Amino acid sequence: MSIGVTRVAVGFCMIMWLIGCPRIRRDIPEDRPTPAVVTAPGSTPAGPAKVAGTTWREPHTGIRFPTSIGELRHRSVRHFGGRLGVRVRYETKGYGWIDIYVYKGGFTTIPPGPSSVAVEHAFKVALKNIQRLADIGRYRQLVVMGKVPQRLTPGGPWVLSRRLTYTSGGVAHDSYLYLTAFKNHFIKVRAAFSATQDRSGIRLNMTALRRILTRILTP
Repeated sequence: MSIGVTRVAVGFCMIMWLIGCPRIRRDIPEDRPTPAVVTAPGSTPAGPAKVAGTTWREPHTGIRFPTSIGELRHRSVRHFGGRLGVRVRYETKGYGWIDIYVYKGGFTTIPPGPSSVAVEHAFKVALKNIQRLADIGRYRQLVVMGKVPQRLTPGGPWVLSRRLTYTSGGVAHDSYLYLTAFKNHFIKVRAAFSATQDRSGIRLNMTALRRILTRILTP
């Protein structure tokens, strides 16, 4: 009798644990940990700030983010707190997204440009995080290509870069990773577009992104 009661109790506990088990957060950036703090500029922690169509100035670097990048509109600013910094997101529904991260990653001093040991380390971490998504099945058929480093525009600033292709949610994506340092912070960019779209549209948006980054990173 006592064994039967024990089995029932164990079964009940397992059911309650499954009910309370945390679900995967789909709104978390694809290659970053769950944020400790989520705030809109000047607000209390509540969630990503819906600031579509507005500009935002990052206080530590002075970078002012535009209302749009090509066809993509400014959607939100997410504050992660501490060494994780912030993420500024641009989106166009059903087509693609661009995330720009400004963070320190635990470093006290980060030399400008892409050639420091700190930037090389951060770039390797970013690639490992992307590979981790492939390992757990979020990305399928991941291919990493491209040259490192490269100029954003002729005569413009240098960044470490990779182009990636993968399938996510049954949709093939064309994706890009850029990373450099500016005013003692890492500047990391993740951009992804549905590969089913016209290639000319992707080129248009990536050209707009590179021009804006050149403006941002040029003192």
